[in-house]
Amino acid sequence: MKIVAVAISGRKKKDKVYVTMEITREDGSCKAMFVSKLESFGYMEWLEFKDALKKSKSIYRGYVEGINDALINRVAAILKVSSALPSKPKQFKRKPVSSSSENVVVIRNETSIKFSRESLFGPPPDLSILDLSLPPGGPYVAGQVLKEPFGIFFRDDEEELRFQRVSEIPICPLSHLKDLLCLWCDYSPAAEPIKAIISQESSDRRQKG
Repeated sequence: MKIVAVAISGRKKKDKVYVTMEITREDGSCKAMFVSKLESFGYMEWLEFKDALKKSKSIYRGYVEGINDALINRVAAILKVSSALPSKPKQFKRKPVSSSSENVVVIRNETSIKFSRESLFGPPPDLSILDLSLPPGGPYVAGQVLKEPFGIFFRDDEEELRFQRVSEIPICPLSHLKDLLCLWCDYSPAAEPIKAIISQESSDRRQKG
């Protein structure tokens, strides 16, 4: 059933903010879930979610939009959906997400081809060489920028709050820099200086090959 409404809320627990969503579908059914569950949706559902999200006035809307847009853009780039989809695609029933260790993305209203999460997004970057510990103080929220030490807060693949120091951008994996740009810096006006530094670092690396 089509997604018609999305309600977003966040709750603080110690130094963490947990963002949850309540999704309403065309048949009136509602379901609450964490933002991380968006990965189990199909491509058409992400588009429906994006449209429904425009009505939200939550302060966490930008954070959720960033994650949903990243999923849409990455899958669309791989499948070239915009040019490959027929005008009247054949309808297929959406299959439930596998409970096996392999996470899959099911493309609804297209074919039943499945892609592993790693084949779509690649393996998570190795961040072990970085100091991502939280500075003293707080509480902090993802997307927040600090001047001293200079950096930005973000959430990792486990939904843990981390702090990216600008001083360590030169040693960050390139895929991590891309995630910082599309998921966090693009939706925080205060992050413009950091966005410029990351963009320059990414450009320099591409030129060096």
